[in-house]
Amino acid sequence: MADELTLESLAKHVEALERELRVVKSEPRKKDLRRVVGMFTGSELSKQVDAEISARRAAQRLEELGPDDDEPKPDLTIDEAAE
Repeated sequence: MADELTLESLAKHVEALERELRVVKSEPRKKDLRRVVGMFTGSELSKQVDAEISARRAAQRLEELGPDDDEPKPDLTIDEAAE
């Protein structure tokens, strides 16, 4: 058997893995927003922030209505906003 497991082959394999791990650890981490999704869910701070955002959006909607409008203005789509 060519791939016979010996103490020497195991030692070489561990050395190769350690070298690879050192290279990976030395590379800068890529920013990945998926790592933080849900990080603050349910915290008191996130509840306060959500409430403030909702209040500001509601106030903005009322402002957009104006005194003469009965119907709210529809939100712009991405294509309309780009024009």
